[in-house]
Amino acid sequence: MAARRDGRPARISIDIMNCGTPVSTAAAPPPATVSGDAALLSYGVHSKRQRVRVMARMPNQEEAEVFGLPHPILVVESTYVDQAGAPVDFGASRYASGRVQLDIELDENLVPTFLGT
Repeated sequence: MAARRDGRPARISIDIMNCGTPVSTAAAPPPATVSGDAALLSYGVHSKRQRVRVMARMPNQEEAEVFGLPHPILVVESTYVDQAGAPVDFGASRYASGRVQLDIELDENLVPTFLGT
């Protein structure tokens, strides 16, 4: 999926759900525009975000062409788990760094881990 800002590409994303997760088939399929956790909830799967990784890196050739940028992009990867702790959704988004702003609100009960190079 690609999102635009001011008519220019701002995000490329992919969402991969665990097909082994039992779901309620009584629900109608969610629209393609809903988030991964909302889609899972529509099938009766309660999930929570377990991990978010934010990185900056140079774009590969395809990303540079889509964004029209030769400078670093932001990559955000998210993992969701069900109530038993099993992974049910993985999402990866790549952002044109000059066209987005990330606002991250932390849970006061969580201690973030910072890994740097």
